[in-house]
Amino acid sequence: MDETISDNSILIVDDNELNIEILEELLKQTGYKVRSAKSGKEALQSVKEKLPLLILLDIVMPGMDGYEVFEKLRSEKRTGHIPIIFVSALNDENAKAKGMILSGSNNYITKPYNFAEVLLKIKTMVAINDEKLV
Repeated sequence: MDETISDNSILIVDDNELNIEILEELLKQTGYKVRSAKSGKEALQSVKEKLPLLILLDIVMPGMDGYEVFEKLRSEKRTGHIPIIFVSALNDENAKAKGMILSGSNNYITKPYNFAEVLLKIKTMVAINDEKLV
């Protein structure tokens, strides 16, 4: 079994159930398969079991925050290529800079969600990742 094959799902990582439900509904209506995790630890376990197509990763979570999860995923060969979009209510430039520049994430979405923006960023990241894998 090739462990690098994705199950073509989007993994939503957020400690807030309502945020997960909102994104799940939007993504399922658009035809995406969706999984969710309510903590950084749960997210890492989920990725270990099956690689997602893309991860929507909340930054502010109890225990292990999104930056820590990101660093762990990027540090491993098996998971280092997965596109990650940070999701956060932190809308200031410092948070965006840390999320995108300092940590090297692929993109950043702020809450409350602009659904058109969410879908555009996901489609763009999936397309870019598909090109890299060809």
